[in-house]
Amino acid sequence: THTHTTDTQKVKGTKPSQLSHGSALVSHTQNPNIRSLRLPTLARMSGPVITPELKAKAGRVLRSIFPITKWLPEYNLAKLQCDVIAGVTIGLMVVPQALAYASVAGFKDKIVAGLYASFVGPFVYMLMGSAKDVTLGPTAIMSLLVSSVAGDGRGYTDLTDAIVLSFMAGAVQLLLGALRLGFLVEFISFPVISGFTTSAAITIIVSELKHILGLHGVRQSFIYCIYDTFSQFPSLKIWDLAMGLVCILALLLLQESNKWYGGGTSRLSRAVWLVSTARNAIIVMITSMISYIAAKSGDTTSLTVIGAVPSGLPGFSAPHLTADRLQNFIGAAFTIALIGFLENIAIAKAFARQNGYEVDSSQELIAIGSCNMVGSFLSAYPVTGSFSRTAVNSASGVKTTLSGLFTGIIVIFSLLFLTDMFQYIPQASLGAIIICAVVPMIEFELVLRIWRLNRLDIVPYAISFFGCLIFDIQYGIAAAVGVSMLYLLYHVARPDHRVLNFDVRSSSYTSHEADTGLPDTEYDDRLLLFRLGGSLLYPAMASTKDEIIGLLERHRCRAVVLDFTCCTRIDYTGCQVLRELVKDLEKREVILYASFVPPAVAQMMGRALLLSAISVFSNTSLAVAAARQALDRVAEEEDDNSGLIRDGPVPARWAYGTVTS
Repeated sequence: THTHTTDTQKVKGTKPSQLSHGSALVSHTQNPNIRSLRLPTLARMSGPVITPELKAKAGRVLRSIFPITKWLPEYNLAKLQCDVIAGVTIGLMVVPQALAYASVAGFKDKIVAGLYASFVGPFVYMLMGSAKDVTLGPTAIMSLLVSSVAGDGRGYTDLTDAIVLSFMAGAVQLLLGALRLGFLVEFISFPVISGFTTSAAITIIVSELKHILGLHGVRQSFIYCIYDTFSQFPSLKIWDLAMGLVCILALLLLQESNKWYGGGTSRLSRAVWLVSTARNAIIVMITSMISYIAAKSGDTTSLTVIGAVPSGLPGFSAPHLTADRLQNFIGAAFTIALIGFLENIAIAKAFARQNGYEVDSSQELIAIGSCNMVGSFLSAYPVTGSFSRTAVNSASGVKTTLSGLFTGIIVIFSLLFLTDMFQYIPQASLGAIIICAVVPMIEFELVLRIWRLNRLDIVPYAISFFGCLIFDIQYGIAAAVGVSMLYLLYHVARPDHRVLNFDVRSSSYTSHEADTGLPDTEYDDRLLLFRLGGSLLYPAMASTKDEIIGLLERHRCRAVVLDFTCCTRIDYTGCQVLRELVKDLEKREVILYASFVPPAVAQMMGRALLLSAISVFSNTSLAVAAARQALDRVAEEEDDNSGLIRDGPVPARWAYGTVTS
């Protein structure tokens, strides 16, 4: 008992750090039949150890998701000055544009939603964006898409539906970014995008005519909008028309003045540039003052104004997701997500090339998706990059995405203190701002360039243009993308294979188009030199095999050399059809050779046990030489067996599908 107590006291008196894996509670001397009880070590009790490698990996992930962590440690006062100037400039530009684009989206009683989207996007993109020049916020394209999807057809859109669309589109973009699927937008061809943007610009211009003319009750669809505008034309408001035309003229003059006088470094040039950049805000302030004076004078009917705008910041609330909304908007969410990302990444890459930095496409997806999802909790509708504001941001000398902080501060200041003045903004001035903003999007001259380069690309352009203009935007884009995909699949299923000519005298080979037809050339008609036009994938295998067999039947060649120069991949079906081709050629007593087989293709062919049946050479010249030697040996054996003297090969020139002696 004394020994047990002493040992126990010794253990109790030991510090925890001194306990080892071999510390015993009971001494072996007390009872040799009882095994010692061992205490767990601190390493086992504390869970997984954070290693330096794990910390480094976590740091890389953090820097990837939040690019601000890369440049913030090197931030200085000079960069801050540039970002403040750029951010304030964009803030003055985005406030009137946000109100105008909210009008395009159809938020008649919630026009302030444009301002909500204008500060949430810059704040989130400041943390997660990888392109310093890009500014996120409401755009004409996004506003039109929201109106076409969630609108009632008469120019009114429920903000609740738009918020749900923002959440769903952001979720799609986040998912695509996390899975590194940003390349999917590359399947939307340039003619499809150009047709869509041109039709969208025309639709927006036509829909804004009602504000220039002071009309009401005009439907949103393009055909109905034109019909309602002309039918209500006699009831137009002359003062709205006059103000709209004057605003358009003033905006165009201010825009062109920057091209005339704003390119220098003098004070005059800088002043002209500043006035031209802030022209939207200047027009809104002047017309609002005119409207305010008219209202205080008792005239409240001559000019149509946007009305009361609620002040203050939006409350934080979750989007009202319902089963019906999820079912109705799932297709539109994918369309908005892809179009929004495509617009943003095109702008980001353009200015990244101009200013010499790299843009991560998947990170841009994550950034814009986060902007839309966070914005949906603050009553914002979908946003994307704005080309006009990004161009001004770049010209202002922006250094980092921190400029978005100051843009957001300007918007928040407007929401808190200037909303009482917003109610006097004339609808005609906002309509003029929108029309002048979307006119450069119309690119009819592109049709001529497409026609000169590739007339087939006119088809997806026309489908996108007329489909989006006359029918629904989603269906127009989907149909145009479908036609483009059919073109792409056709070229995959029907590669441009070529028959090459091998000159016996010079031991060279050329395509039949490049054959000069000189009298000192001689071609071996026993040999078919066939250059594959693409990868051996399952859509192309049937036509490829039929083409080779057809050439053999027409020209009775004794050897085939397959040139794999343009073949980079082969799948299971390709291996199977290639095996069938080998068996078919063996029955016809035709020798098969291959050249320029890439390592990846050779590896697949080796797994399929095809290399034992096909002689593979490193280049085509060696394959042709081996084939001709084998044919000569076969000819000599046939001559020895038959006792006949065989004439030499008849000079011939291969043309695609024909042979001429």
